[in-house]
Amino acid sequence: NTHYGHLGKEECLVDSNQEKVDVEIGCEKCCPRYKNSPRDEKAVRLLQNRLNRMIGQLNGIKNMVEGNRYCGDILTQVAAVESALQTCAACSAHVEKAVAAVPGVEEVTVSLLTNSMHVAFDRPATAQEICSAVASAGYGAELEGSARGKGQSRMAAREALEDHETPKLMKRLIASLCLLLPLMYVSMGHKMWGWPVPTALGENPMAIGLYEMLLAGLIMVINQRFFISGFQSLMHGGPNMDTLVSMGSVAAFGYSVAILFSMSSALLGGNLEGAAHYAHELYFESAAMILTLITVGKLLEAYSKGKTTNAIKGLMDLAPKTAHVLRGAQEATVPVEEVRVGDTFLVRPGESIPVDGRVLAGESAVNEAALTGESLPVDKAPGSLVSAATLNQN
Repeated sequence: NTHYGHLGKEECLVDSNQEKVDVEIGCEKCCPRYKNSPRDEKAVRLLQNRLNRMIGQLNGIKNMVEGNRYCGDILTQVAAVESALQTCAACSAHVEKAVAAVPGVEEVTVSLLTNSMHVAFDRPATAQEICSAVASAGYGAELEGSARGKGQSRMAAREALEDHETPKLMKRLIASLCLLLPLMYVSMGHKMWGWPVPTALGENPMAIGLYEMLLAGLIMVINQRFFISGFQSLMHGGPNMDTLVSMGSVAAFGYSVAILFSMSSALLGGNLEGAAHYAHELYFESAAMILTLITVGKLLEAYSKGKTTNAIKGLMDLAPKTAHVLRGAQEATVPVEEVRVGDTFLVRPGESIPVDGRVLAGESAVNEAALTGESLPVDKAPGSLVSAATLNQN
């Protein structure tokens, strides 16, 4: 009656036929303290209770599989409207709440880093219903691997980690700055510090207002994704950061347009002094500045996110793309996507382990530094667990 389990960070072996409990500690300083320690009945019972709970959890997973309960992976599409999923935690919380309301959904987790969502569900929930729930929340989703052939899921996963946002945001920022600088020159430099401007603008406050409105409007068009995402989220009852940004920009622009009409009325009535006063009430530069500054923040966020996903792609590249699977008495080299639960595969010295599994035959030392950071190889024997992307050295 030998059981294996985990007690905290210590790997334990409990043998009811022994008078001692051997606890393996991965530190040479700790080994003398715990090695061959006297048997403690209370500690053994506590450990056995924990192991029993673990066995119960494993049996629950087994029953879930046998009862056709399964997990589905949903990959969100990246598009102009659907990219709001990448904006903030409020977006992911709104999607999680919408999916969790689907009958049969047990667990849902949205990852802003990979633009993906993992859902554990049971009948009566279906993948189509989950995608519909995401769509009703104002976003888009499709089942991972749909419309893709076998062997393309690895490429699709890598493509999902590609940094497409940073180049787009950089172009938007450059275009916005090219329009914002002349706008700020007139609205702030000329009005506050008397910087020189063409005569057609300096003597005509209405011309200055129209000039500012044109530049601010172009900046708003360049950054229209804020308005699409913000107001769409508002209509679906889940306002996000883009909603706040777009409302602030629209409020400043709308107020300035109203002032522009008042200025026009003053000029038509011959009130030049009133028109000059209205010129100082324009806030077109504020509407443009808000969008440009938030774009800077989005660019920095996308850049840091891209650096993180590059590290994830580096880990993905460590895993081999093929596996040597035994099919009957024959050895076949197949893509790792075609390896199924229960398959037996060979890993020769110097090769990387393609998928997670358990050793059936043979002994070796496996380098797990890519996963654990431990430089020394770990000895493996029949019954030992191995992980994908680790290297079979000997």
